[in-house]
Amino acid sequence: METTIDETAAESAMEARAAGLVYETLAEALLNVPDERILSDVARVADVLGAEGLDRFEASADLEQRYFDRFFVPSSPYFVPLSESCLRGSAVVDGGRRYGPTAGPDIDHVEQCYRSWSFELSSLTGYPLAVKTLRADSLASELAFAALLAQAESEARSEDEAKRCRTWRGRFVNRHLARWADQAAEAVAETDDDFFARLCALVAAWVSFDQRGLAARTDSANA
Repeated sequence: METTIDETAAESAMEARAAGLVYETLAEALLNVPDERILSDVARVADVLGAEGLDRFEASADLEQRYFDRFFVPSSPYFVPLSESCLRGSAVVDGGRRYGPTAGPDIDHVEQCYRSWSFELSSLTGYPLAVKTLRADSLASELAFAALLAQAESEARSEDEAKRCRTWRGRFVNRHLARWADQAAEAVAETDDDFFARLCALVAAWVSFDQRGLAARTDSANA
């Protein structure tokens, strides 16, 4: 007996799988001290997307220290709180960036999305301090959730289930990641053009790419 394969469904599943791996790689890069594996994974994603400058970094004590300065030392001139509420509510005043409040409707909605999919921040792994200080609207958290949605689509057992996962991802990207990824990249780049500035620029580029791809597939399905 011959087995037939729905080529369109198979292609969609592979695209979703690839998207999930990109989101997962970017989330891991924010959740871990940048070692050789992390740097190599990020460089591969950058190469696929045509982003430059991410293959020149090497694991070092200085890069590790910059990781801490970027994300865990508020007194550092390089510190940026990579959370949606803080950055969407931020503004540059007198040459310096003032960040918004840590609470608000954005993080409330993100938490509702997570509950709908039983997504727990405690399920994420990485450098202990990075995981411990995660917020629901942290960039790493939102990237990890998008990865979960893409993976769920790739593993869906029916087109309806796959469409539901894809629709969720599209809405989450539009409502959250796409509305502040560029701002995150700008804030990090304001202090230095280092690995983390390039990483956040890569995140913004990928989110925009995925947003356009999801929109195109929606338009095609509705045509």
